[in-house]
Amino acid sequence: NDHGIAVFAFFNVDEYGGPGSYGGLQQEGDSPVIDQDRHAKFGDAVVKDPNGKEIVAWKGDKVMDPDSRYAFYPYLMEQVRRHLTRLPGMYGFLIDRMDWASTIDYAHDDGFTMVGDRAAENMAMPIAAAVQEVCRLSHAEGKRVFINQFYRIEMLRDVDGVGHENDYLPALGYLIPLRPAAAWNYRKPYHGDLLQFEAQLKRRLQFALFPHMIAHEFPISQQDPDGHAADLLEIY
Repeated sequence: NDHGIAVFAFFNVDEYGGPGSYGGLQQEGDSPVIDQDRHAKFGDAVVKDPNGKEIVAWKGDKVMDPDSRYAFYPYLMEQVRRHLTRLPGMYGFLIDRMDWASTIDYAHDDGFTMVGDRAAENMAMPIAAAVQEVCRLSHAEGKRVFINQFYRIEMLRDVDGVGHENDYLPALGYLIPLRPAAAWNYRKPYHGDLLQFEAQLKRRLQFALFPHMIAHEFPISQQDPDGHAADLLEIY
């Protein structure tokens, strides 16, 4: 913040139970302790696949349904309020894993979604509603909300911009017109044959999305600097 760099809180509205401290003890994502915690607090919100199994996401956490009918939703909104109160200097939120909005939840029934003769829930709708509420609470405090890794448009209505993890360059201009867009950088090798690295730069050139860090001076994307790659970056 001191250097004019906007700092966002990394957030999530559709997963719960990754590695961390539970009851004062450090647990891994697939720990039975975490499963017990998740089901005790939010058992009515756990998403299931067509076979009735819970969906494992990042490092053992599970996909959750943020529909306001279930216990996970008020927990999320309380987390948003805590962030806004305790971190007044943050610029806003970056909400991760919008790709789960493309998922069908077979553990719940939204009243209109069916797959064959099975009632289900279209995750795009509750996730969009949760994102819109995060936006409402954030905008009231003068903060901004960006989202990541989306393939559906339902949750885009109120967001201020996007930072897409999968470098989805051709679609970003259509999905998020007149708002800031940033594509996360693919981890390409900066040594040997630089063909993949150069091809990515050409894609970015087409959409005027340029790498903003030169590897002659410091690493990019957690990789060590490379002289030849830095030469390419300077050309572009």
